[in-house]
Amino acid sequence: SAQAQLAKSGKFSGNFGFHVQAELYPEGEGYMYAIGSNRGSFANNAGGGFLHRASITCEWGWDIHGAEEGIGYCTTVDADGDKTFIKFTGGKSSPNEEFVYGPMWFIGGTGKYKGIEGKATWKGKNVNFRTVPMADFLVGSAEGLNSWDGEYKLP
Repeated sequence: SAQAQLAKSGKFSGNFGFHVQAELYPEGEGYMYAIGSNRGSFANNAGGGFLHRASITCEWGWDIHGAEEGIGYCTTVDADGDKTFIKFTGGKSSPNEEFVYGPMWFIGGTGKYKGIEGKATWKGKNVNFRTVPMADFLVGSAEGLNSWDGEYKLP
């Protein structure tokens, strides 16, 4: 098993590289709502260990009105097929800020991650954002990178 020797608790940091697909709904007067998903993988800065090379899918909703705020959920799947489930929130306080950021929490898991607890912070940005206009919304896509820094505990 790829992570059979996983410690029962620890700290972790790394990067989640992803592709973004979104639908953006302009509502007028500088307000837009977006729903979308990020799909990619995680690279632990230690070069192995917790969630290293796990695939990740996140679904989210985001309010964009100068400032930004949102909420979402992610599922990680490691090389053994074991999963963690994550809830995150975040945003930025002005359109001039380069990064979005916020807290995230482990809310469940399967296999070796069953009963996981923990939290982390994330910080990231999208690059090469592009949109295609549809009848009453925009389809957007981009690439992105989020840094994660946190801790976990297994039963």
